[in-house]
Amino acid sequence: MSGRWGHAACLVDDQNVLILGGEGPSKRMAKDSLLRVTVGESSNASFTAISSEDAMCPERRVGHSAAVDPDNQVLYMFGGSKGKKWYSDVQALDLSSCQWQKLETKGVAPSRAYHSCSFFRQELLVFGGIFPNPDPEPDGSANDLYIFSLSEQNWYKPVVTGDTPLPRSGHSACRIGHHLYILGGWDYPLFFDDLFVLDLELMDFKRAVTSGQGPSPRTWHAMDVLPDDRLLVYGGYSGDVALNDAFILHPGSLTWTAVKTDSPLLALPARVGHSLTSTPEAEDGSAQILVCGGGDNDGKFFSDMIVLNCEDL
Repeated sequence: MSGRWGHAACLVDDQNVLILGGEGPSKRMAKDSLLRVTVGESSNASFTAISSEDAMCPERRVGHSAAVDPDNQVLYMFGGSKGKKWYSDVQALDLSSCQWQKLETKGVAPSRAYHSCSFFRQELLVFGGIFPNPDPEPDGSANDLYIFSLSEQNWYKPVVTGDTPLPRSGHSACRIGHHLYILGGWDYPLFFDDLFVLDLELMDFKRAVTSGQGPSPRTWHAMDVLPDDRLLVYGGYSGDVALNDAFILHPGSLTWTAVKTDSPLLALPARVGHSLTSTPEAEDGSAQILVCGGGDNDGKFFSDMIVLNCEDL
């Protein structure tokens, strides 16, 4: 795998993760833009580059998102940017045939990068991110929620109540049941450490009141749901330095704990714009996490694919 940051990663079955896109040195888009990473029991993963000769293959990009429909075995990719070009397309990858299809959508599609996208009940939920403004204005950050209905192939904006987060990008979002957890991000010069929970049945935001030792303000970090429904947060950028700390949220009690200092996760180089993916629990109770790529925010891009045991957190 070539060094990159700002890619997307999705678990597509019990042991395989797809890595999509990303940006490497000199702001070049990664040429090996679609990789299948197999998570084994060793400390490193193996990968296979998937051919992108398909005429329908989407343009390479950074800051996009991806989500998987596990029942229909389809991966959906949305948005992103490349230089001054912004994307608002929804691309569907058939996981059986590895064929791409650009969906013909209805409604007003947002142009977004460094947003979050989550799959829930045959819909894609897109929150926040950066949107383009006409030159010479700086690009703006969003705090709205767009939903794309896969059955109707239609974009719409739901009515959302409660404590809406401030505009942001580079945040993380994970769904557990009908709750969507949104953490951190930034909107220059502000960096956030707040946690919001969106009830997807009531469409109501609440700012979570947490306890314990949680993450400091950060953006471009990674977060994923562990097999026992805890949330793992790792790395990111503080506004000054790249980070290599990690924290676990217990959603039931909204309690944070710091990952133990001797965890091999904390021995990795500090990084931003990486991906973090956990695998389901095996019959013996074991589960792994996969950390891929990222950069040090000082010109170095990582090409590593590190597998760690959840029990070592």
